[in-house]
Amino acid sequence: MIGDATQVLATWAIYAAVLAAALYVVAWPLRRLAARRRGGGARARGWAPWLVWLAVILALVALAPPLYRGLERRARIAKARGDVRTLGKALAAYAAHCDGPPPIEATGSDCRVASGPQVGVVPAALLEPQHNRRGVLAGPFLEFVPRLPPGWSGFAGAYEYVVDADRRVRVCAAGDGVVADSRNHTACP
Repeated sequence: MIGDATQVLATWAIYAAVLAAALYVVAWPLRRLAARRRGGGARARGWAPWLVWLAVILALVALAPPLYRGLERRARIAKARGDVRTLGKALAAYAAHCDGPPPIEATGSDCRVASGPQVGVVPAALLEPQHNRRGVLAGPFLEFVPRLPPGWSGFAGAYEYVVDADRRVRVCAAGDGVVADSRNHTACP
């Protein structure tokens, strides 16, 4: 948290310095033009404006990598949150159609339902149409099971699927100092 605050302050300080340098670089030709119109002699500016341009370019070069890393981190977090939301909705649709969540080993189209607490990967049954007890066909509930973002952990390299004792389901993964959970839990078991 403190590291993020320091990075934000440093970023804004560099932004302010770059803005001041840019204003200087834009203003000096205008001042020179005004001096010429008033009758002041044309004077060579020397190397000062070039140093300002160099400082601006160096500041932008120094600022780019941390900003890019932050952008990538936010993209990974957004992907994980979107994936767990999608998986959670697919599991809710399966549970509504089949009268309960799928067990972790469910693969067929026979609408199997978990009988107790389970932890594992998202079942492959979500990828196939399911026939429930009334003979109604629904699904598939997902086109594909999304992959974890790089550097994230779940269960065996995939999003973790949890069925609790009350047959409530959740999908979660952790990475980049964040937990993405379909039921907004703060930890991924």
